[in-house]
Amino acid sequence: MATVQFYPVDATYKVVGGKPQVYLFGRTIKGDRICIIDQNVEPYCYVIPKTDQDPSAELLKLHKEERGEHYHVIRVEQAQKKYLEQPINALKVFTNIPKAVASLKQEMRELPGVKSVHE
Repeated sequence: MATVQFYPVDATYKVVGGKPQVYLFGRTIKGDRICIIDQNVEPYCYVIPKTDQDPSAELLKLHKEERGEHYHVIRVEQAQKKYLEQPINALKVFTNIPKAVASLKQEMRELPGVKSVHE
């Protein structure tokens, strides 16, 4: 993997072939323009489950069609996080594209085993 130092100026993403790609635009230390493309992006959010509950199976069933785009959860992983300075067990929920996080957030909140959702 090549290493380059640059000053980021702007960032955006595009969905190419059903997968998100992040485009980082900037200037190198020498002042040349540069665009870095990251094709390994996995959009996600964190779900804090209610005590003694695991909504993973229900989260994996979530999907939504909106404005011709299909949004769905692709996988769920256990994660240790700090919430309000306290260690908690959370779920890291990966979606197919970044828009899916915002679109599915309300459906995630409404699941019976979910306490809260955080981007």
